[in-house]
Amino acid sequence: MPPLLTARQLVKRYPLRHPGSPTPSMILAVNDIDIAIHPGETLGLVGESGCGKSTLARLLGLLEIPDAGRIWLGDTEVTALPPRHWRSLRRQVQMVFQDPFASLNPRLPVSAIVAEPWRVHGMGTRREQRERCADLLELVGLDATQMDYYPHEFSGGQRQRIAIARALALEPALLIADEPLSALDVSVQSQILNLLADLKERLGIAYLFISHDLAVVNYLADRVAVMYRGRIVESAPRHRLFRAPSHPYSRALLAAAPTLRPKGKRRSAGIPDESAISQAPSGGCPYQPRCPKAQALCRKELPGLRAHNPQAAEHQVACHFPEPTW
Repeated sequence: MPPLLTARQLVKRYPLRHPGSPTPSMILAVNDIDIAIHPGETLGLVGESGCGKSTLARLLGLLEIPDAGRIWLGDTEVTALPPRHWRSLRRQVQMVFQDPFASLNPRLPVSAIVAEPWRVHGMGTRREQRERCADLLELVGLDATQMDYYPHEFSGGQRQRIAIARALALEPALLIADEPLSALDVSVQSQILNLLADLKERLGIAYLFISHDLAVVNYLADRVAVMYRGRIVESAPRHRLFRAPSHPYSRALLAAAPTLRPKGKRRSAGIPDESAISQAPSGGCPYQPRCPKAQALCRKELPGLRAHNPQAAEHQVACHFPEPTW
């Protein structure tokens, strides 16, 4: 089955101004990323804060223009079109943002918030929009009689359900969820997680699910990509990555994850503190200043993302000396 969304060699830079300097330097938030998401699958994206996950999500959600690279939605190359023509394509890809308290307009009732995508695209009469809004609220587990309430009258979990209803209004093929659980209480997180899993089963929707919580990614994702300093350093089916991670950063990330039932004395490989590194390496592997396995080759040559085991072509690692895949 062909991918629903494909990106090749994506690059996004931002200016970084220094006090007293007349010209800003540039920081690479996304650096030469290839990614593909297939219909109906959930791709989990993990990595520490500041590695570029949210920037990648905004690029794939057509909310920002890449500095280089190409994006396809099905057979349509989005980046070959002027950005003013992207509006109709955005119907296929919608986003749920991290903070449900900031992503909803406090001056609008829920009915207007959920109906806004239809108004933007000129779809339906006001009566039809209200009827469809009621259906969507019930789909995400809310009472349709509350559609004239305002966001401040709802809890955090209810607001995130409203945000999900708004994202589903245009019946997208892909929903990008950027840390949708992090601003919620633990008890509410499980409710939203179960809702996302239920919607995937009922609607056949695909997800790009970004999270710091590896246990959540392990529960929801079909495939996982690990991101470090703007690059994908490992990509594999969920069961492979969590059972046998091959990149040193992936192994350290999984080893550092907390567990409620440790088996014996747990030894964590840990992730060396990046604050001890004065600046990013100018060449070679970006992880090599923190990597316990780094060798001379790592400081000279940038490793590409590739399969090191012919028997596991779907497990790709950007490392010169990866752990063996099974």
